[in-house]
Amino acid sequence: METAGSDDEVMKVMPPLTSSDEELAEGLSVLREAVTSAVGGRRAHAAAAR
Repeated sequence: METAGSDDEVMKVMPPLTSSDEELAEGLSVLREAVTSAVGGRRAHAAAAR
């Protein structure tokens, strides 16, 4: 994984070409949980501030 963009706002996911479907699904699940956790906290904070 690598970040890009002027503020590192882009995530590039670059799994090895030898990854199995199961490995890709597991990796994407971990990434989904991490993003949801990070963004979920921000959304709750933003909603409370309104």
